[in-house]
Parts: sequence; C-alpha cells; structure tokens
Amino acid sequence: MDVDATAAVQPGTRLRTWPAQPLAWVSLSVASNGHRALVNSIAGMTMLVDYATGDILGTKQIGEKQSGPGTTDGYAEPAWSVSLSSSGTTYASTGGSGSVTIHSANPSNSAKDGMEQDAFGTRIADIPTGRVKFGLFVDHCPTDDNRIAMSSETGQVFIVDVEKQEVSVSWATHAMPVRSVGWSGDGNLIMSASDDKRLVLHDSRTSSTSSGAVAHLTGHTQPILSVALSPGDGRLALSGSRDGTVRIWDVGMRKAVGVVREGRPIWGVGWRPVGNTNSNMEDGLNSTASGGFGGIGGSGAMGFVTGGEDGIVRWYRGAGMV
Repeated sequence: MDVDATAAVQPGTRLRTWPAQPLAWVSLSVASNGHRALVNSIAGMTMLVDYATGDILGTKQIGEKQSGPGTTDGYAEPAWSVSLSSSGTTYASTGGSGSVTIHSANPSNSAKDGMEQDAFGTRIADIPTGRVKFGLFVDHCPTDDNRIAMSSETGQVFIVDVEKQEVSVSWATHAMPVRSVGWSGDGNLIMSASDDKRLVLHDSRTSSTSSGAVAHLTGHTQPILSVALSPGDGRLALSGSRDGTVRIWDVGMRKAVGVVREGRPIWGVGWRPVGNTNSNMEDGLNSTASGGFGGIGGSGAMGFVTGGEDGIVRWYRGAGMV
C-alpha cells in the first residue's frame, strides 16, 4: 500500500527509500511548494524526487554530454551543493569552479500547453563569482528566487543576482572555508558557518562596500559544519559542529541559550516550522494566536532535526528535548 508522506506518522517512521549511490549524498534541498526534493551525490548524480508519491522526476549524471553555459568541450563539472528554488522550476548548483549554475528543474520529458519545456538539468545560466576556488554551499533566498547565497573554500560569501547574472554582494568575513549559509525567513539576514569555528551574521541588504557583518558568534571548539536560522525573522539559530555539539543561539542576545551534546560530528541541522495553527502549543510554547510567529520563543519553529556522523537523525522538540 502506498504511503502518504503528508499524513501524520510517528517521528522516525521510514516512508520511502530511493536507490543508493556508490558514494554519499552530500546535498539536499526541498521546495516550499509541492512535494519535491532535490538531492546530489558526490558521485555526480543529481536527482529530483516527489517524496509524496515516490516518483523519480528527473536525474542528471556527471559524464553525460551537456551543452549550455559553463560547459567545457561538452562536459560540465560535478555539483557539490544544490538548491531548489521556492517555485520548484529551477535549481542552482556550485562546485569546483566557484560559479553558480542555474538549471531547469522541470521533470524530464515534460511539456506544457503543447510546447516542450527544458528537461531536468538543462543549463540556463552560469554566473562566475570571480573566484576559482571551490564553491561549498548554495542556497536560494526564501522570499526571492532571483537571489542566491553561495559560500566558498576561501572564506567568501556571495549573493548572486540571477536576473542580472552577476554577483550583487560579496563578503570576506571568514579566513577559512565556509561550510554552510542560512537565510532568515524574511530574506534580510544570512548566517555563515566556517572552519574558523565562528558564525557570522550578515545583513543581506548591505552593499559590498561594507563588511555586512552584524555579529560574530563563538563557542564551538571545532569547525562548524551546518547552520540554520529559524523561520520568520530568524530570532534563533542552530549550528552543528565537528566538536559533536548542536548549539541553539539567541540571535538578538548574541549568545548560545542551549547546547546539545551528541558526541559525533554534526553535518546537518534544520528547523521544524510551526505551520498554520491557532491552537496553543504544548510544552509551554507560544501560540500563533498572539500575533507572533509562534513556536519556541516566537521563532516560528516547533523543534529541530540534526544529522550526524553516527548515521542517526534526531528530532528535538526544544533545546535538549528529544
């Protein structure tokens, strides 16, 4: 019997499994509309899936002949990080060249109103950042698909304007690789996580002529591998580190308000949004009926999820509450 991924199930219940890759999946992105998810393998496979039906909607394998922006002699570099646009019609990738490439996310062999559309993976644009070092992370702005944040091996953070096909803002606020970046829900803030053990909060509305740094958060003792700002206005932040801890930060207070010790490197963190509800939340959480974002401290989140080197995904209702 088919499983509805949107139905209420117990946390940890396995809903679907797609074919394994010979090498690890290194990037995952989910569209805010529909039931589409984009995954990318270190082996060079990018795959679009419908996680409600289980259908594989499109695949792109490195080594296939390609044409379009950013290709060399009919081939393209492997993608290291991918990000699906909120509309689900395009996705961005970055990799060894340090550029941001825009691809079609239309399902393979799709058509609309009798006209053929670009198939999944078709290259639409390639936007250089002016650096030849590795692009490590790419992420669409949640309020504007034309703005994409990208971080690099050399410590820079860029905002790329897709419509103009150029870098609109760049910051050099880290001295070491930036492993992850995260937008606030309103698109005004970006937080970056680096091997230099620091989190840096940037105002995305500033120009390249200013530092853009609003705050520097310290406390981790090893490189920081992942970061996420809470839904809404980004009142809280999550960070996962090679030191085996997850830290919950109050962005306004500029300090950690919770520490979860898992013991093994934490490669991924993410918030669980409150969703649409006017009922009181359990465990003393705020209600959206008050006019705020609801959730933990009005952050718009009901909890968070972590993924670590021990191969376990953990779901927390709050700081330290599994």
